[in-house]
Amino acid sequence: MVKFKHFMKLLFRNLGVLVMVSELKKLWIRYSAPEHKIIKKAIVGHAGREPKPVLIWTTHKSASSLISRLFKFLRAKNLVRYFDYETQLTRYGNVPNIGDLNDVLTSQRNTLFSEPAAIYGPLRHPYNLDPLSFRHVIFLRDPRDVAVSAYYWFRDHCSVPDHKFWADFVVKRRNHLRSISVAEYSLEASQDWIIPMYAHLKNIRESGAEVMFISYDDFRSDSAQILNNVVKFGVQPINTDCRSAIQAFCDAWVAPKDGTNIHRRSGASGQFHKEMTMQEANEVTAVFEGTLSYWGFEI
Repeated sequence: MVKFKHFMKLLFRNLGVLVMVSELKKLWIRYSAPEHKIIKKAIVGHAGREPKPVLIWTTHKSASSLISRLFKFLRAKNLVRYFDYETQLTRYGNVPNIGDLNDVLTSQRNTLFSEPAAIYGPLRHPYNLDPLSFRHVIFLRDPRDVAVSAYYWFRDHCSVPDHKFWADFVVKRRNHLRSISVAEYSLEASQDWIIPMYAHLKNIRESGAEVMFISYDDFRSDSAQILNNVVKFGVQPINTDCRSAIQAFCDAWVAPKDGTNIHRRSGASGQFHKEMTMQEANEVTAVFEGTLSYWGFEI
C-alpha cells in the first residue's frame, strides 16, 4: 500500500513536470514565431487607433460654406485638421492634369485622405471613395430648392475660377442658363447632377459606414447646435478649447445681431413654389419624388 502511494506521488509529480514543459513549449512557439511581433503591434495599434477621417458631403447651394468657415476658423486655432480640396484645386491655374477633380481625388486618395481623424470637405460631387474607410457627414437640402438656388447662383453670381478648364465651363454654363427658365434648369439639373449626387449619398448611408445626416431645415432652425454636433462628430471627443471656439464662431457668424444675421444664408425652404408655376412645380416634384421620399423631404 505504501509503495502504491509512493508510486502515485511520483507519477503525478512527473505529470506536473510534463504539463509545465508542454506549456513552456507552447509559449516558446507562440512568442518566437515571426508573426508574433506583427500581431502584437497590430493589437496595440487597434486598441489605440485614432478615429477614421471624416468626409463632409453636400451639394451646391446648401449653406455648406458656413460649415467650411467654421472648420477653417478652428484650424486657424490648431484645434482640428481640416482640408477643403474642392476649393483649393480650382485655384491651381492651368496646371496640367487637374481638369477632372474626381480623377485627382480618387487616384490620389492615399495621399489626400490619409490623415486619421482629419476632416475633409465640403465634397459636392460623387467621388469614388471607399465609404467604409471614412466617417461621413451628409448635409442635404430639398433638391427642388437646390435647383432654384443653383440656377440663380450659377447664372448671376458665381465667380470665374483661375483654372482654365473650370473657367470655360462656368462661362458656358452662365450663357446657357440665361437662355432657359428656372423650371427648365431644374429638370436638366435633376438628371445632370442632383439625383446622381443624392443617389451616391444614399449608397454611402446604406454602406454600413458611420454616417451623420443633417437636413437643411434642421440646420436653419438651430444652426449653432447643428454646428456643435458636426464638430463633436468629427473631433471625438471635443475639448474645452474647441467648445469655446465653436461658441465664439457661432456668436460672430450665426447669432442674430440687431435683427439680422452676419452670415448670408441661401434662401428659405420651399422657395421653388414662388419661382415656378404650379404645373412646373408639380413636374419638378414628380422627377424628384423618389429622392424626396428617401431623404424625408415634404412632397
